Amino acid sequence: MDLIRDIYGTLLIPPAVKQDLDHDPYLQQAFDDGWARNARLSPDENQRMKYLLKHTTISRGEAECLALAGRKRSTLLLSDKEARAVARIQNIEHLGPVGLLLLALQYRTISHLDFRKALLETALILRPEPAVVAGALSAA
Repeated sequence: MDLIRDIYGTLLIPPAVKQDLDHDPYLQQAFDDGWARNARLSPDENQRMKYLLKHTTISRGEAECLALAGRKRSTLLLSDKEARAVARIQNIEHLGPVGLLLLALQYRTISHLDFRKALLETALILRPEPAVVAGALSAA
């Protein structure tokens, strides 16, 4: 979470994501420290979220994030492959976990060694496409 704070400064959390991560101590600390905030959907964003839920298989949290990011013109952090595809189609700036690690390396928030360790952990847990991991290693 510190990595996200260091790069973006503020983290907006829509209701479904907050509910899913309600017991996460890192997220709670981000709220306590004041750099994570609740984000409410406007009526238009709520309609957009419902459309995404009806026409895709992404989760409610991902649909809320996509609906908010379209209005806020912010970078969206997504781990779900289909949600990233929807973001690409809608021209919403986004990063996956591997992209976030590369950005952290670029900003020198993490060392090359920590980058490689985190990339390995990410690959084991989230199983990104091998080409994504290879591309990240060559870009580092």
